Amino acid sequence: MLCYGCEVWGFSKNKEIEQIHLKFCKSLLKVKNTACTMSVYGELSRYPLFINRYVRIAKYWCKIIDSNNIIVNKLYSILLDDMTRGKCNWASSVKQLLCKAGSTHVWETVGQPQ
Repeated sequence: MLCYGCEVWGFSKNKEIEQIHLKFCKSLLKVKNTACTMSVYGELSRYPLFINRYVRIAKYWCKIIDSNNIIVNKLYSILLDDMTRGKCNWASSVKQLLCKAGSTHVWETVGQPQ
């Protein structure tokens, strides 16, 4: 529930959501709030939620790229046009996310319309 709709809004690390997740994990293990975060994540085989959000954003972007829907394709083209004009939007945030992850080549080869 903490990541509902994150494909659209989940580009930041959202400290508040991470705190809620970590607090739940610590209460599940019945350890103090001062327990080492990495130990808690390791014990539960978990990781920070922002990683999950970033993966979901990338998967959603792939769905949009592969879509045969005319409306989706047109909207994505509009986002790309706005992006080339210097506007910050969802597509530019996806590009930035991929670049930060070291996958600029993916954006350059897949993200542009043919």
